[in-house]
Amino acid sequence: MEIFELLEFAPDEHITLHIDRAGANRIFGDIVISYVLRSASPSATRLLVKLLARRTTYRPFAWVSPLLPWGDLIMMRRQLLNLKGLCESSGQERSEQGPGP
Repeated sequence: MEIFELLEFAPDEHITLHIDRAGANRIFGDIVISYVLRSASPSATRLLVKLLARRTTYRPFAWVSPLLPWGDLIMMRRQLLNLKGLCESSGQERSEQGPGP
């Protein structure tokens, strides 16, 4: 995430990042990513990811652009599974501690 800058943030709602570094922008293209929380039910929350990408026009890396969606699919799935595990373990710890003050 070091190649991204924070565009927008609302606690417990969303975070939006934009690819910022010129070198990364040349390789990956122009990318904006948002992580959005939505209430799925009173006891569940859904994390949505929205990724907007404009392919790079920098010739030495133009071959990378068609491969990026597949790489993103693999990396994003892994990232979301990690976040799910962290949230579930955090929720389990809170339920074991009982209600807060």
